[in-house]
Amino acid sequence: MGLNWLRYFEDEVGDDDGIEEVEVKIEYRDGTKKKWTFLGDNDPIYEDGEDEEDDEDEDEDGSEDEDQ
Repeated sequence: MGLNWLRYFEDEVGDDDGIEEVEVKIEYRDGTKKKWTFLGDNDPIYEDGEDEEDDEDEDEDGSEDEDQ
């Protein structure tokens, strides 16, 4: 895949100060999944692919379902 995606991202986003959150999901050929969530100037939040099902438990507004 190379770094073309990174160049594209930099061209599109640039120095946009209005961005509050960036989420990066990576899936490898062997099925391994990783996710980083960047919020402001804080260190990224790292998740491995073991909790992938948690995304399905969220409502459209991002809140957790009450019935879980």
